[in-house]
Amino acid sequence: MRRARLIASIAFLTLAAGSLHAQWQVTADAGAARLRQSGIPETTAPTLGVNAGTSGARWDFASSALAARTSVDRWTAQGVATGTVRSDPYAGRPWDVTGYVSSFSASNERSTVAGEAMAQALFGSRALGASVGVGGGLYAHDGAASLGRVQADLWRSTSADRFLVDASAVATKAAVFTARGNELRPLSYADLSATWRREYAGLSFGATAGVRAGMQGATRSDEWASVDATAWFSSRAAIVASVGRTLEDAVRGVPRTRYLSLAIRLTAQPHAHLGATPHHENAGVRVNVEATAVDRRRFVVAGTLPATSRVEIMADFTDWAPVMLNQVGAVWVVERSVSPGLHRMAIRIDGGEWQAPANLPRVTDDLGGVVGLITVP
Repeated sequence: MRRARLIASIAFLTLAAGSLHAQWQVTADAGAARLRQSGIPETTAPTLGVNAGTSGARWDFASSALAARTSVDRWTAQGVATGTVRSDPYAGRPWDVTGYVSSFSASNERSTVAGEAMAQALFGSRALGASVGVGGGLYAHDGAASLGRVQADLWRSTSADRFLVDASAVATKAAVFTARGNELRPLSYADLSATWRREYAGLSFGATAGVRAGMQGATRSDEWASVDATAWFSSRAAIVASVGRTLEDAVRGVPRTRYLSLAIRLTAQPHAHLGATPHHENAGVRVNVEATAVDRRRFVVAGTLPATSRVEIMADFTDWAPVMLNQVGAVWVVERSVSPGLHRMAIRIDGGEWQAPANLPRVTDDLGGVVGLITVP
């Protein structure tokens, strides 16, 4: 029942986002995984997952639900919802606040429920930047415990690749079995990880590796790693393969796991795929940007278009709402207040499909849509 309510909530929030002109995406994965978890016999489990996300210029929301049938009458299930609110880029130092709630139940055991919020200061741009943040929260399984976290991130984005280095330190309490029963004892540790992702047309690759250093309450270092690949054989279906190792997460209740999985992914929004012909509708349609004031930029669209064409753009700086351009002679123009740096945008001609302009690098965005990367001076 709780899984059904979560899936219904995902659908509702996604439809609401669509009515607000935000980017949105829903995917469903069905497949099988070979699992080796601590305290659970190694098994091949059928899996089913649902992911939904929406994104605007100053907010993001993502949620997921995953279930694996580990035996005839046992299920492992988890659900996560994450939301982020960002500051106005022109209102001083950029910042964001991120919160999440999660629930995890291993093989019909009692669920672990957790919630956390973190505030971060941001530096740099979308192409190259860093952040530092502090946060805290609560979780409950064998008793309730609080947690505190400090975190620092460094990222680099190009037309096809994204790199992220993350360092965090956590202080909390964990349940320890003693002769008097479970007791909550101090636990603290530090994590350092690096992630790489490449999105190119109908292919996606990713790799993550990290190390955990034991501090108070922990006695050893440990490592984790994962690799995944996605191939879109049509605009709404893909094959997804992944392999990896995760560490025990006392906060979310997740056990130490080794896994190998293969799944079919179906998506609500069309995705760039291996058989697509690039720029088949917007061939020759280019966009350029010019500075007109301190924070104002003029976007100019030109190309081999009929004089009666209707041209629209949407981008992170329009809150992903379509904006109609004005025709001025043989070009179409619009002015917006846009912060300098790397931005994502798409273009539509006469109500057709949203595509990347022909002169911009193409990339698959966080929600699976194809957009162009434009550098605003």
